[in-house]
Amino acid sequence: MKVHSRLWWLTAASLVVAGSWVGCSEPDKRGNRKDVVFDVGGDIGLDATHDASHCNGRSANACGGCEPLSEVIGAPCGPCDLDQVVCESDNAASCSGETSCDAPGVRTLDVSELSSFSVVLHGELINLGNEAPTSHGFCVSSTSALPAHSGDSACNDFGPLAALASFSQSLNDLSSSTRYVVRAYATNATATTYGVAVAFLTLPESPTDVVASVNSSDLSVSWSGVTGATGYQIKIGDSETWIDVEDAATHYIDASAPMPSISSVTIAASKGTLADAVSLTQITGGEAVPATSVSYRVRALNDSGASEPSEPASGRRSVGKANFKWQRSAADADVAEGYSDLEGATTLAFLDASAPPSGEGRYYRLRVSAEGALSIYSAADRGYRLVQAPVVETLSASNISQSTAVLHGRFNDRGTPSATLQGFCWSTAQAPTKSNAPGGACAEEPTNTHDTFSHGATGLVPGTTYYARAFATNGSATVYGSDVTLVTIPASPANVSATDGTHNDRVVVSWNVVNAATGYEIRFTDTSFDGAETGWSYLTATSYSDTGAPSATLSAGSATASSGTSTTHVILAHSGALSINGATRTYQVRSVGPSGKSSPSFDKGYRGSGTLSRQWLYSDNATAAIGTFSTLANATSADHLDTTAPANGSVRRYAMRVSAVGATSVTTAIVSGQRGVLPALTLSAVSAITESTANMSGTISNVGAPSASAYGVCWSTTAMPTLSSDCRSFGEATSPTSFTHLATNLTSSTTYFVRAYATNSHGTVYSNQVSFLTVPRAPTNLVATQGTSIAQVGLSWTASAGATQYVIYRGSVLVQSVTTTSFNDSGATPTALTATGFALQASTGLTDHVSLSWTPPTVVAPPTHTYTVHAINAAGQSVAATATGYRGLAQITGYELDISGSWIAVANTTYSHVAPEALLHPGVITAGVPLSGFHVRLTFTQATTHTAQSVPYRVRAVNAHGPGPASSIVNGHRTMGLPVPLWHRSIDGVDFDDLALTTFNATDTTAEPLVVYTYRALVSAPGVTADYTNTDTGHRRDPFSCDGICGLQAASGCWCDTVCLEEEDCCADACDACGQCPTDPPDPD
Repeated sequence: MKVHSRLWWLTAASLVVAGSWVGCSEPDKRGNRKDVVFDVGGDIGLDATHDASHCNGRSANACGGCEPLSEVIGAPCGPCDLDQVVCESDNAASCSGETSCDAPGVRTLDVSELSSFSVVLHGELINLGNEAPTSHGFCVSSTSALPAHSGDSACNDFGPLAALASFSQSLNDLSSSTRYVVRAYATNATATTYGVAVAFLTLPESPTDVVASVNSSDLSVSWSGVTGATGYQIKIGDSETWIDVEDAATHYIDASAPMPSISSVTIAASKGTLADAVSLTQITGGEAVPATSVSYRVRALNDSGASEPSEPASGRRSVGKANFKWQRSAADADVAEGYSDLEGATTLAFLDASAPPSGEGRYYRLRVSAEGALSIYSAADRGYRLVQAPVVETLSASNISQSTAVLHGRFNDRGTPSATLQGFCWSTAQAPTKSNAPGGACAEEPTNTHDTFSHGATGLVPGTTYYARAFATNGSATVYGSDVTLVTIPASPANVSATDGTHNDRVVVSWNVVNAATGYEIRFTDTSFDGAETGWSYLTATSYSDTGAPSATLSAGSATASSGTSTTHVILAHSGALSINGATRTYQVRSVGPSGKSSPSFDKGYRGSGTLSRQWLYSDNATAAIGTFSTLANATSADHLDTTAPANGSVRRYAMRVSAVGATSVTTAIVSGQRGVLPALTLSAVSAITESTANMSGTISNVGAPSASAYGVCWSTTAMPTLSSDCRSFGEATSPTSFTHLATNLTSSTTYFVRAYATNSHGTVYSNQVSFLTVPRAPTNLVATQGTSIAQVGLSWTASAGATQYVIYRGSVLVQSVTTTSFNDSGATPTALTATGFALQASTGLTDHVSLSWTPPTVVAPPTHTYTVHAINAAGQSVAATATGYRGLAQITGYELDISGSWIAVANTTYSHVAPEALLHPGVITAGVPLSGFHVRLTFTQATTHTAQSVPYRVRAVNAHGPGPASSIVNGHRTMGLPVPLWHRSIDGVDFDDLALTTFNATDTTAEPLVVYTYRALVSAPGVTADYTNTDTGHRRDPFSCDGICGLQAASGCWCDTVCLEEEDCCADACDACGQCPTDPPDPD
């Protein structure tokens, strides 16, 4: 390798394509690589095989020398394995450089998926350098040996790489058969590094214009040359093999292509038809057939491989026009070497006028040839010319039997030359000849002097129509008389067959058609035939149906039905049914023909019973007759599972009806069966639940079929108890019954699940599940306080496990439900306050109040109560815990007094009530009547009083619990003292002054004469409210006037007040009309 006086540095990859340009780099003065190019030259590369002839039999090394190398050429080297071991001389290798580790390291890897227009490139970053690459990719060129970012190379940038990795790129739209060079590259802050240059050659394009020849003697395939192709391959038909085309030619001769052919040919030569020639005729075949078509595909090759196959092209060998040549044998013998061509005989129809005129026979054949195909010959056929033939007549045959007949003939002209042979041909075909008498034969003998001749034909077939002809031969010509038809006596019917049970309604007798038979006769017997010719029936058909043959009979067999074997069905089984064929009958058959009747053939036969058919019948009525049974649907086999049987296990009656066409149906005896039934149970609600016991009861409504071998109840603290749980068995169950069981030793406040069970041979069935909760245990340590508190009785106890609440009874009275373990019964009977002992007294003689007094009543201590406490859960209540207690004694703390329906609190046993006062009517006053000169007389209509309203009183004691019962009602009221008036006087009728006059009748001596005063009186009395009387006016009279207070001068005279006391001022003359005035003055009151 020339390195142009430099030690080139190579990247770590081998050279790829011999003879290509390879890219290298060498460090510049700053340590950066710079691209260089060198020509590898010829076929020398790092992977080249060197000539070792100069090494005296030893192998040459990778550098071409004979000494072993210390390094492997192409191995990575340098401080970061970024350099490569290269050849320094023939026998020495060294590292290509000392590339800095700061630069990135990259490898160009082999390409993949190479095609005519695309490729996948591969690279690998093997060193990040001092900084991760900021870009990487590939540079590709078809002109530069070292593609780079400069020049005409195409470079793609895939961006930065943060870690060592492989990378790839798919290139499309390349040129076919073109050599490209690619280098992977990576760039970081230090440098751009390129991998080794890898060259690749794209595949050539697929060949075009592929043409295969048609209708030529040689099959040639040609195509247009493909640029860059170094050779071609062709594939023929469906073969998987590609064949190399020699010398890279663009055509190919397929010497193995199928050859054309000529179809088989048949001929005919006339036989005495013409006197002057033998007529030769082609009958069939002789056509030239082209060869089979063949398909071809072509692909182009270069150093990289093969292109895609071309589109297919089809071709075939041609065949020329068919040529014909008639040949004739030299003698009357078919010998292959004895044929020669007939002059001018090249048409399909030819007259051989050179045939022997004596009528001697010759053999002829036709040779067919065509260009490109092998010649063929027809089979030979004998022919001859016509001479003066004898004339013979065929006479009627005689003595015809099944296999023989006597044939008769007669000469009408012995011919020229005279006939030398005479005989007969007979055949089943018309116009038999010595060379063609199918189904017959020919017999000949020398002629004699008799004009008639006969022959006994043997070996004839019975019932066969034969055609017989007399013949005579003179020279080489044989002439025949006309056909005479004879029919042998028919043969006895062959293959007479009477059916053996094939049909159930008849016996069918059949036989073969007998040739020449015009009909048949048949007879039969159930015993044996006698010698008489009787009982024959004539038929024209070759079969006979004897519907009168004895019919078949049936045996019903026996039936069985399972009883409780299965819960889903009744198993029905039938066996022993027999179908007995009808009695055997013997049949004779003979054929009838024009010549008579054949001997009879015979066979025996009988009616069959047909295929047994079964039908199960049933009834659910225990007394029904079999004639009323119903058909069981789809039950037509011997064994049947009746899934419609009553699901409750009720008995069903069955019978099997056996039938067969041609026989009378029979029925088996009636059998009974039933479905197996699991028992049926119902579990009632659990009752009488205590803390440790519960009463479990239920009903077994169906004991099953078979009946239950055991039944009972099972219980468990987990759902769905089974026989593995706690159970109680009641033994066998033979009839529906109710059951009960008291389960004991249960855990209090625990949920149990209960199911009844029953077991029979079908398994164990469980009832519905019932769950229950045991009641809790009674509370313990129940304590009731006794007199501790006057307000309540305090209860406390120890909790019962599982209890959700507690109910408390005082005696038989439900007091309360609680969820705690204590309770204060404020409803316990408290201290009783009675009314006994009250001595309530109410005063009636006091004017300012009613005085009340009483004595304390009797106090009854609280009674002792019996308390019961039950623990409660969802199941109910426990038994009772019992204790006694009572409230403390509550003393009297005061009283309440009921005054006219209103209660007031009173602290002591006495009370003063300001009851309603008495009623006072002050009366009516009169002033100044009669008039008096000394005073104004004041008089009163007496004031009246009424007793005060009576007030009802009750008293009751009060303690901490409240008031007790009230005493009986006692009435009291206030009284009133004596009324006392107090006179008032007013000058103006408004302002009054006391007069200090306190008697009902008074005199106002302080009144001024003749002054009119207004008077009133304020009447008061102890125990009442004072009240004013009415007002009245009065005055003093002039003491010296007769108009004084004691007299009034009226028109009628003098009036004198009879109550008015005579005063000393009463003059007699003023009172003349009234009587005498008193002489003594009255007391002023």
